[in-house]
Amino acid sequence: MSSSTSLSQQALDLFYHLRRAIVYRLAYWSLRLYGLDEKELWESVKKGAYPATTTAKKFDNAIDPDFLLSLARECFTNSKERRTAITEKCKTLFNFSSILLGMIGLLLPQMLTFTSVWFRLPVILAVLLLVNSITLLLSFFSVGAETEIDFGPTDTEKPANEWKTALASDYMNAKADMDSRTDYLVNVYEAVRFFFMSAFFIVVAVFAMSYVSQSPSDLTEAVKESLMQDREFLEQFKVVDDEQHEASPNPN
Repeated sequence: MSSSTSLSQQALDLFYHLRRAIVYRLAYWSLRLYGLDEKELWESVKKGAYPATTTAKKFDNAIDPDFLLSLARECFTNSKERRTAITEKCKTLFNFSSILLGMIGLLLPQMLTFTSVWFRLPVILAVLLLVNSITLLLSFFSVGAETEIDFGPTDTEKPANEWKTALASDYMNAKADMDSRTDYLVNVYEAVRFFFMSAFFIVVAVFAMSYVSQSPSDLTEAVKESLMQDREFLEQFKVVDDEQHEASPNPN
């Protein structure tokens, strides 16, 4: 029993690491294709955030701790609102990507009438771009480690001004940590938007070119030629025709 459990656990662990490696590399090459610099990008993809650009801030010599604390709290609130705004944009883009992918699925029978491979390949490319966009957006909503504001009993024993300056430092450090992750997520959103717009224009261009270059008579002839080359269909049609001929009354 334990050996089977161990094997199943190993299989699950292997699947988890494989899935995570695929998502990391997909995100990395997507951001590289979008045009981001390669410097420290791989580590940022695995961490889900860029390296912090500022060091820990301390305000031990603050003259007005109350104003400092209110200003630090406002800066932290602005960073949270920025994160919320980019998250809402990603939700909207996720919905549009899903809708466009569903529309391509509904129009798949129409795409099968494309006689040229130069019409089919762009559609396949558009589907891959949309799948890539949805995968990146799902990785966008993954849980990441961030700094949180907290305090303990020892903090409440500090003098009021010292506690306020320490809390202001915590707010600013949490803001810097949040901004480093938000900056990364903004680049992910920009890359996803690039792939979505590319897929959208590819689909529109393919159907516009198909509408202009192919007339209904051409489509009819193409379907007719395809059916005439289908031996199984011809055999079935011949059998049905023979049965109808045998069932019809003899005029003699």
